[in-house]
Amino acid sequence: MGSIFRYVSDSAAKAVYEPPCDVCGDSESPCYRYCADDENDSAYMEIGACAACISGGKVRRHRVDLEEFSEVAGKHSANPAKLVDAYCRTPDLFRINGAADWPICCDDLCEYVGNPPDLEVTKQVPSEYQEWSYGPFGTEYCAPYELFAECVEEVLLFGCLACGKKYHISNNT
Repeated sequence: MGSIFRYVSDSAAKAVYEPPCDVCGDSESPCYRYCADDENDSAYMEIGACAACISGGKVRRHRVDLEEFSEVAGKHSANPAKLVDAYCRTPDLFRINGAADWPICCDDLCEYVGNPPDLEVTKQVPSEYQEWSYGPFGTEYCAPYELFAECVEEVLLFGCLACGKKYHISNNT
């Protein structure tokens, strides 16, 4: 569990914007990518927000992302409202096919732990991590395969904070 964000390991929590924070104006704290609603016209707006604003719920997630993730949480959790709130307090460190998806296990969000260290290791990810695409996509039901990605950023690795199960999301599966 990360100390900056609960569901993002500290090593994977990469600030991508320079201060100041687009929400509170803090000029000292690093800023993270967040996809928010523009309150004036409900347009998609990518902003740089500090960890205090994101984890403190001071910024509103884009409505399309909320709808998408609410559907995923409703299918995989007994308490989807809790998971939607947790998702809203987590930065957008990645976008896979423009989708709002995040693995859920043991009725909680999994922790994003980053990307594989190199392309060779990426090929082996399916043997260690279950595929997730809006839900678990069973390694129990699929023949073993190698994952071929053009860059390690196309493969996202997650771990369940309760049971330790590992998941991956990828653009190229």
